[in-house]
Amino acid sequence: FRLSGTSSPSPSASLLPFPPSRPVSRPSALTMPSLTLLSLPSLPSTPSDPNHQSGKPGRPGTPNTFQDVISWAKAEDNGSNITHYILQARCKEISANLQVGEMNEWITLYQGPCNSTICTWRNHHFSGFYHMRVVAVNRIGTGQFSDISGEIVMKLYGEESYEMDFILSDTLYVAVFTTRAQYTKRSKQKGDITTLQVNYNPDLELALIRDMNASVIQTNICCLPTQLEHESLPLFPREKLTLLNFLGSGAFGEVFEGKAEEILGAGSGDVKVAVKTLRKGATDNEKSEFLKEAYLMSHFDHAHIIKLLGVCLQNEPQFLLLELMEGKDLLSYLRGARGSLMHHPLLHAGDLIDVCLDIAKGCSYLEKMHFVHRDLAARNCLVSTKEYNNSNRMVKIGDFGLARDIYKNDYYRKEGEGLLPVRWMAPESLIDGLFTNQSDVWSFGILMWEVMTLGQQPYPARTNLEVLHFVRTGGRLERPHSCPDDVHQLMLKCWAREPHKRPSFRHIQSCLEHLKSSPQGSLNALVYYNDSYSNSDISQGIVNQAFEGKNSLEMTALCPSTVQITRLSSA
Repeated sequence: FRLSGTSSPSPSASLLPFPPSRPVSRPSALTMPSLTLLSLPSLPSTPSDPNHQSGKPGRPGTPNTFQDVISWAKAEDNGSNITHYILQARCKEISANLQVGEMNEWITLYQGPCNSTICTWRNHHFSGFYHMRVVAVNRIGTGQFSDISGEIVMKLYGEESYEMDFILSDTLYVAVFTTRAQYTKRSKQKGDITTLQVNYNPDLELALIRDMNASVIQTNICCLPTQLEHESLPLFPREKLTLLNFLGSGAFGEVFEGKAEEILGAGSGDVKVAVKTLRKGATDNEKSEFLKEAYLMSHFDHAHIIKLLGVCLQNEPQFLLLELMEGKDLLSYLRGARGSLMHHPLLHAGDLIDVCLDIAKGCSYLEKMHFVHRDLAARNCLVSTKEYNNSNRMVKIGDFGLARDIYKNDYYRKEGEGLLPVRWMAPESLIDGLFTNQSDVWSFGILMWEVMTLGQQPYPARTNLEVLHFVRTGGRLERPHSCPDDVHQLMLKCWAREPHKRPSFRHIQSCLEHLKSSPQGSLNALVYYNDSYSNSDISQGIVNQAFEGKNSLEMTALCPSTVQITRLSSA
């Protein structure tokens, strides 16, 4: 195991025992294919650091390497968010004009943001022997450079290397834990230091639109990607994006309509997009979940999964650019299709089967990708059109994170946990916190029930806590009025107590395709029921009055009658 020196370009030396003159270091993690190794970058700035008083960033950790990845520990921001890091290197050369070991000028390898505790940069273009340093920059100014690394051997990405640069020994573990203890002690000593508050310029265009729509806020209310994951995101220049209209907001996220220039490729022209961002004052955890959502969505490519078109990461706040779905969320779309005394429902049985089938196709894709959504519900699906008679209507699964805050009343917070969508959760998820593809199947069964009732709330007249106990003790949703047995039986299969007895999404898709191919006459046979003449269905909890308007007791569209819906290991 070879560890770099600190500020001196002299030959590297062992870190143990620590020389009295050397600064104490804190541990950081380097991610490798099958093992996490530990290095010891420098501690953040101490209270005596002049940068701590000026507001400039502290010193980052000393650059380190494993194979083709350079890493360093983030710097203290000292009150003003760090905008970017500058990683520099200089190489050794032997020539007629240079002495052996003499250094060249510093060159910049990387200049960009880092939102992780450990920053990483992958080498694609350099090979040779280098010394490296890194510096952090915020809106106050540029901080001090890190200690200069020892000699780092850089190889082009993909080159085979059989050298073991790191050997984890008992001595190293002692060093790590000793350093951690000293770092914790020093961090406590910094508790009394007053942080310099800095007001920096936000996105002006976004601020203007937010101010214009301050009165339009709705009343209803998931680890950071590494630097390598950041590089895989479809970056889009902020200057090519124009924000047009404010679409909606919850306690966590905001959505705007925007216009992106040539986001689909050269010559594609301006394309309308949905711009998702965080609300003002978002926490670090919310920011990390926001970026993780972007990273996850960037891996999906399916007609029934909402497509991530680009991300803007160089601005504050950061943006996700998604394809614009004019019909908005499925829950609102379903409720808008309800009938009244003046007109019949706008969606027929064949339409409802089509909606379920679209979602099942998307779920089959996620199942094949070994991805668990954990929050399948009508509110988290999007519709391509506002029209109800559009034969090209398409429903897509979306909102892999943010939308869970738009309908806050659909969630219940357990002590010490985040918000949980209790009404859509399987028993094993409620009891053991276990989420699998099979628990997604359970949620899909609830989603089918939502679709067939045109957006009624599951388990009406029960509180979230009552639902939790009801499901745990074997309770199930009743069949919607006049819903055929085969449709209800598919729901019940999704709600099997034992997860392994639930159907796969592939099987569900096949069942729905069979229903869709049923005789058109039977599919379109809708039964209408006027609740104003009978209260029997209300007592059974069919209508959720808390979510209905003045026509809630007048007319309900019913299911048709016919003859016959975390990344896992790939085990």
